[in-house]
Amino acid sequence: MSSKLFYYKREVKRKLKDQEVVDTFWDCFNLDCVVRCLWRDGNTFVVLLNDGHEQAQDVQKPIVKDGKVKGMETKRERDWFYSQIELTLEDAIRFMDVTDVEQKSRSIILAASRPKAPESQVITEGEEPVLA
Repeated sequence: MSSKLFYYKREVKRKLKDQEVVDTFWDCFNLDCVVRCLWRDGNTFVVLLNDGHEQAQDVQKPIVKDGKVKGMETKRERDWFYSQIELTLEDAIRFMDVTDVEQKSRSIILAASRPKAPESQVITEGEEPVLA
């Protein structure tokens, strides 16, 4: 496994005494751990990594006897998760440059990530759609 890391910026909004504060973090992941990438609505690029891990949590379940709920019990449920990293459009473009995504594929992906024009709007060649 190589040590090629991809760095990306993440902004987290939080409230602090009636005002919103934005914290900026720089995160990274190993490019060799990427399993799959996909576009999500809102121009978000999701990178799935191969670092599967189990998470357990306590869940309250009803105790049913004779068709009646007699109380609640705590049971531990386990789920299997893979890391999901959401990249902004700018970071996704950088990611495609680093991973040598062909120019033709990249333009198709970027065009697909743009919002669609309303069906009632007629667009002639060379014009940009006006989105409301």
